[in-house]
Amino acid sequence: MIRSLKPFLLLPIVSLFSSCSDLETPNAQLASEVGKNLPKAQELHYKGDEAEKKGDLGDAAKYYDLLSIRYPSYDKAPELNYKAAQYWESENKPVNAFDSYQNYIQKFRNGVNYQSALDRQSGIAYSAAKGGLNKKFLGLKQEPQYSDVVEMLVKVSENAPASDIAARALFAVGTYSESKKKNNEAVAAYFKVVDTYPTHSLAPEATYRAGKALSGYTEEGNQNSSNLNRARTTLEDLIQQYPGTTQARDARNLLSQISGTDAQRTFDIASFYEKKGKISSAKYYFQEVVNKAGEGSELSNKAQQRINALQ
Repeated sequence: MIRSLKPFLLLPIVSLFSSCSDLETPNAQLASEVGKNLPKAQELHYKGDEAEKKGDLGDAAKYYDLLSIRYPSYDKAPELNYKAAQYWESENKPVNAFDSYQNYIQKFRNGVNYQSALDRQSGIAYSAAKGGLNKKFLGLKQEPQYSDVVEMLVKVSENAPASDIAARALFAVGTYSESKKKNNEAVAAYFKVVDTYPTHSLAPEATYRAGKALSGYTEEGNQNSSNLNRARTTLEDLIQQYPGTTQARDARNLLSQISGTDAQRTFDIASFYEKKGKISSAKYYFQEVVNKAGEGSELSNKAQQRINALQ
């Protein structure tokens, strides 16, 4: 009986040793890979050090960047990656520095300089949005492209989701887009701030700016009334969601201006139909003026006089 049990007793033991061997395999592979790449990483480290000693910080940064990209498991890679970014900044190469910080943020989340990398990278992106990275400063033939600056800001927001940095980066996309007369993009960015970070201190201002930008479309000649309707809804939401704020007060004033602008435009449409002899349409739009402008207002009284005259 005892002899017949021996094979069964041995199976778990063999299996246990087999499992231990499997668990050690990834570490052994990693050690092998690090060992194989160590001379290459050390060579780049040495070249960077030599460039540093000669005062050629740009070349040093190139070697350190290459090292951290190719051999992130090298023990000095995080330190040298961060040093590369700082050297690029000292060499007035903020775009290169931005990319170096991006590599650090993606590969060394537990690095001692992680938060500093986030802060310094966001500072470069904000500077670009404010026009601080001009072509002379960058050594470029032209100003940074709109899409490049927006991409930098979006990367900053994605690197630190659900954080103050992310909310401010998205808000900066809005203000930068406004400065470039790209209202569609500005409105989208402001709404994203509000939708993603409704309790952030910038949310009321983002809502107000979105409403103001929407109302501005019509001021620039866009006859699509849907923009005004969206502006009204946005500003009314602001008053409801953030009562007592400066932005809520400003929203009330802007709503009053929008109503006046809309009523005047409707009056002009009614007058146009009256001149064309389309009395039914003219009366309809004059009545709309009365409804929009409010009883007793000057424009409302003028519209009512036209309605009476067309009876």
